[in-house]
Amino acid sequence: MAEIQPLVEAVPKIDALLDRDSVTADDAEGLAKQLDALHAALKEPTIANAAKTRGGLNAALDLEIRAQALRDAAQAKAEPRGTPVETETQDLIDGIIVSLARTAREAANAAARELGEPGLATAFELSALYKRRAKKKVEEPAQGG
Repeated sequence: MAEIQPLVEAVPKIDALLDRDSVTADDAEGLAKQLDALHAALKEPTIANAAKTRGGLNAALDLEIRAQALRDAAQAKAEPRGTPVETETQDLIDGIIVSLARTAREAANAAARELGEPGLATAFELSALYKRRAKKKVEEPAQGG
């Protein structure tokens, strides 16, 4: 039970951060600041302790690298919008966002399994990326007479 206590203490802090930064920023610097906030949260002792066996150190390093990549891409952007360079920059930013969203989903699934709280995994579903398709109805065999 003592091992679970730090995890339980970390949940409200993570929830508060996610609620605060649930809206995506419109520019690279805004996105980088959101990644910085996640990075700072992962370095907080309670959360770092809860995440250390779940890839928290790698996630923190990844967040730091990706935030800097966003800032570098924004600085390198000197071309007008809509150019191949702009499109490439936007693709880079989109890729970083998707990669981090998938990492967050994986961590949430692991935490949900560990804590027995399926709601954690539900909060991180990537429903906008992976639209659910309606299952096809299996036709029952015709009853012959």
